[in-house]
Amino acid sequence: MSAQRRRPPLVAGACVLTAGLLLLSSVQRTTVVVVPGLPLIAVCVSGATRGPASLRASVAALRAHLLVPAKQMHGARISVFGWLQDSAAEQQFEEALRGEPIVITRRMVHHLLPPELALNEATALRADHGRLIDSQRAGSRMPAARGVNLTNTLRMLRKIRGCEWLRQHQQSLSAQPHTLVVRIRPDLLLLEPLPLPLPLPLAPPLEPPLPRGRAWGWHCAAQEVASDQLLIGAPQLAVRLGELYLPDALRAAMARSQPATAYPERLLWQHLRASGYELAPLPCRTALISDGGGARSPHAKLARDFPSAECPYPAPYEAQADLRLASERFVVASRR
Repeated sequence: MSAQRRRPPLVAGACVLTAGLLLLSSVQRTTVVVVPGLPLIAVCVSGATRGPASLRASVAALRAHLLVPAKQMHGARISVFGWLQDSAAEQQFEEALRGEPIVITRRMVHHLLPPELALNEATALRADHGRLIDSQRAGSRMPAARGVNLTNTLRMLRKIRGCEWLRQHQQSLSAQPHTLVVRIRPDLLLLEPLPLPLPLPLAPPLEPPLPRGRAWGWHCAAQEVASDQLLIGAPQLAVRLGELYLPDALRAAMARSQPATAYPERLLWQHLRASGYELAPLPCRTALISDGGGARSPHAKLARDFPSAECPYPAPYEAQADLRLASERFVVASRR
């Protein structure tokens, strides 16, 4: 192999190493020189992966439908953050994103985490939400906990909070704040380019700024549910998402639901609305994938639990077409 063909992996590896050393070398603040005027996009990936093949497929789709178009169309610079279920999954995530200039996971900065985020997950859930967990185990006398896997909900919310800490920590080292934040699950497969509500760098002076009180994502106002699978907004939206794990914010969101519930999509809707956010549709087809179960509809559980004709679920023939496309891409990724 020629020297020219060997050079890109070395350059890519150096970029990832530089980003890691920036955070790992010291807790002292360091200024990162950036070019003003160009968008800085933070992609926060949090949740549990469903196997190495599905993770590779999800990351490949993330590159094709978000990272590459954002760079080409907007000249964006992108930081990717990952808070997954364990160090092994995070290492696979880092390897799948090899070549991206900034990829930061929990395991890379573990010694810098605040005490509450450095705890293992089971200990942290007990410390932060012990009363709520005990209430459910004692027969769910608290109505809000009935019919919901509360532990899974708390795990999801804590991972979102942890990923947001990674984003804020990295942003504190930069001279320019993030322009946009994309929150996505690691088992979600993008099936088409993700439209970004970004003002172009060369937009006219009267171009309105990105609304701070708007979030883009799937939701159904008739049932008061909002999906956490994929959300886009200004950095303050990411801050609000991270706050939902906190006991006071969680109890408030549970109490505002009628009837009171800990259903995660209801919690997200109530929390965002109480925080002053208006939800806007996000036109992007997706599918959930796993090594054991292949592709499935991202709306199946919601459609079962909230079967409203007023909710924007895909038509059956559209959903089947999406699942066929997702299955094809998953098979390709699993053979790599």
